[in-house]
Order: sequence, then C-alpha cells, then structure tokens
Amino acid sequence: MTDAAGTPVQGLQATSIDGHTGEPFTEEQRFTLIPGTYVVISDGHMDLVGDSDVITFTAEGPDGSATGQWNIAADDCHITNLGGPATLVLQ
Repeated sequence: MTDAAGTPVQGLQATSIDGHTGEPFTEEQRFTLIPGTYVVISDGHMDLVGDSDVITFTAEGPDGSATGQWNIAADDCHITNLGGPATLVLQ
C-alpha cells in the first residue's frame, strides 16, 4: 500500500470480503516488517475458499482508502494468489 507519491502507508484499518458470501473478515496484520504490507487472506481462512474465490480487500485511514480484488484458490494446505494487484494506491 502506497500513497500517490509511492511512499508506503502503514496503520490502515483493513477488511477483506469473501466473494461467495459477501461476509467481511479481518486478518491479523502481523507482517509489519515491510512498510505498507497488509495481509489480504491467510491460510487460517481456508474454510472460506472453495476451488476458487474472489476476495475484495479495503484499507482505510484518515488520508483515504484503497480497494483491490484478488482471485484465489486453495489446495489441501495453502491459499494461492491467482491474480490481483501487487500494490494498491491510497486515494
């Protein structure tokens, strides 16, 4: 996540939405060693994913918000990113 100048943005409120059910869920944002990095979905939510799914992720803060969608799939152990943006820009 960056701002318009390309500077990483931290401390945003992040929410993901399951494309099949429309239900929101949150991930623990524990990977903060890389500024501007947010978890969209982790293996801990494999129960939400069938053979494939679309996850909508939104991050919001006082300076704006950003939304992106990812196509994902799950096997017996892990969730895999099939496509989606590498970086979101705060608007």
